[in-house]
Amino acid sequence: MNVLTKALTRLRRVSAKQIIVASVFALAVVGAAGAGIATKQKSFAAQDCTTNSIINCGFTNPQDLINHINNQSDLRDIYAKFGLAPSDYSRFVSSAKSGTAMKDGTIVVDGRVVATDAWSLGRHANSHYPQVTYNIAGETLYGSSDKTVFLSNSLPVTVLFDDKGVMQFAVLNQCGNPITTDNPVKPNYSCDALQMSATGKLNEYSFSSAASAGNGASINHVVYDFGDGSATVSQDTPSTKVTHAYTKAGNWTAKVTVYVNLPAGGSTVIAPAGQCVKAVKVEAPFFTCTYLQVTMPNESNKLAYHFSLKATAGNGATFTGVDFDFGDGNKTSSVKPANGGLTVETDHTYAKAGNYSVTPTLHFTTPTGEQTITGTGNCVAKVSPTLPPQPCQPGGNPAPGSQECSPKPCTPGGTPAPGSPECTPATPVTTLPNTGAGNVVGIFAGTSIAAAAAHYFIQKRRLARNTL
Repeated sequence: MNVLTKALTRLRRVSAKQIIVASVFALAVVGAAGAGIATKQKSFAAQDCTTNSIINCGFTNPQDLINHINNQSDLRDIYAKFGLAPSDYSRFVSSAKSGTAMKDGTIVVDGRVVATDAWSLGRHANSHYPQVTYNIAGETLYGSSDKTVFLSNSLPVTVLFDDKGVMQFAVLNQCGNPITTDNPVKPNYSCDALQMSATGKLNEYSFSSAASAGNGASINHVVYDFGDGSATVSQDTPSTKVTHAYTKAGNWTAKVTVYVNLPAGGSTVIAPAGQCVKAVKVEAPFFTCTYLQVTMPNESNKLAYHFSLKATAGNGATFTGVDFDFGDGNKTSSVKPANGGLTVETDHTYAKAGNYSVTPTLHFTTPTGEQTITGTGNCVAKVSPTLPPQPCQPGGNPAPGSQECSPKPCTPGGTPAPGSPECTPATPVTTLPNTGAGNVVGIFAGTSIAAAAAHYFIQKRRLARNTL
């Protein structure tokens, strides 16, 4: 009571002027404190429950915002005006990203600026800075630049991106006020080139690509389609080379498709076009028999022949060999070209004279397998081997008219001819001894004379020995 009494006593002593000054000072302090509290609350409080809020005290998560829209009739039209249509609600709930709206007018999501020159919507007009007026659902609303209305350097915001990775809709969490811009940062991405070069192997090419992405977009991977029905090939890095060998002839279209990551988990595909498409012409393998030549190495032997065959091959066809059918029942298989060339040679000697047709069968390898063709036209040879001339026949050795070839007497063509008297052998005559009387006497006389002579000679030899 003493304290109260003393206070009242002092109050009675204060003049009216002092009371007025004190009152004004007190109101100023209260106003300043209130302004400071309001500013602090507007800057940092989790909720803004002022009458300027589109949603009183804001929302806590994307689903909570959709619940407010469904429960407050004017919100559907307000948010649709600034990019959130009813058809976007489910995507907003599942895909919206948390971000920050800055006082400098930028909106940042995942550390990346997704918009500049942003401005926000409110329910109150303010003559201290420029505003844009909107009439929505029977209400007048006001848009103002964030640079002028933000009392804080940053405020939490929820952002929805479209299928191109561009900010479609943003809303301040604390008050539900839409925040938008005419200058969203658009991700950029492009397929710049499909690069193709020959590897040096038949119909084989090396492929790589050039693609670019920025402003929040990045290359996920690329897919090569070679156009010939073969399997596609995927690469994480566009510059990584892949090779492909075409095995079928035709006019093919090689192309690369670029897959892009977009902000907020979105993605897009860059369809092949322009420099990311290349025409590839693949010619069919060709192979044929060019000619079959025949020579007779030895003119004196008209049964022996030499055969020379020339083939043509290219675009993946390789000449591997020939089978020869000489027409007399004899064949030679797998005669190989020398040094992998296009010519083969072989010899054949016929056993007897005649007219024969020599037919080759040529073998080639191609990218699709082995191919075989049979010679026709210039690749079929006609030969007519003959026996060598016999002795004493025209061309023979010895030649007709030579001494060896002259007819002998008693031979065909000889003189005298066979059958003539001179060529008939004489019949031998046998004479028996004559045994008549005269002959007997003669024989006896002759015998006696011989015997006497022999006796005389013997006796003379004996006398000579006795004398000695």
